[in-house]
Amino acid sequence: MPFFVFFLYSWWFAESARWLVLSGKPDRAVQVLKKVAQINRKKEEGDKLDTEVLKSNMQKEMALAQSSHTFYSLVRTPNVRRISCCIASVWFATSFAFYGLAMDLQHFGFNIYLIQVAFGSIDIPAKLAAAIGMSFIGRRVTQAASVILAGLAILANIFVPRELKALRTSLAVLGKGCLASSFNCLYLYTGELYPTVIRYLQQ
Repeated sequence: MPFFVFFLYSWWFAESARWLVLSGKPDRAVQVLKKVAQINRKKEEGDKLDTEVLKSNMQKEMALAQSSHTFYSLVRTPNVRRISCCIASVWFATSFAFYGLAMDLQHFGFNIYLIQVAFGSIDIPAKLAAAIGMSFIGRRVTQAASVILAGLAILANIFVPRELKALRTSLAVLGKGCLASSFNCLYLYTGELYPTVIRYLQQ
């Protein structure tokens, strides 16, 4: 039910002004920016905006968008190549560990439905913690902390005897929560690290 409510609410989100300009809709981009200026109590600055001002500030990005790009663009320059390798590695590690834990529920020795509830419930505080962490301590630290803590929890579980079911389950739930935080960071981080022209290509 909450997902359905947020899905409906998403129709009222403002579109990215950059994307609108690159898609050939500068008039709508100006409207979006004026609305944002009004929300931020900068109405006078917003009133100064028009399509000419916007286009003059985005000449470089518009020129890049008009040039041809392929998926080779993800590895063309050293900086973007490094970003692609790092992001791909973190996506693989997070996904592999997340689904590995999720598919191993029956081996914890408890009722599988109760463990599923615990695994689902940890997502709420984990994602909230990720959002707060990204706002106050930054994306990089939050992402690194999420993956490292998840790895430590999963590795520690290897050395815990099977008789200690509660401890094993607690570590697994902690690891799953950290991986949920990592996913939260990754979705945001992936979009932010790539240049606009590559994000435009991916859409």
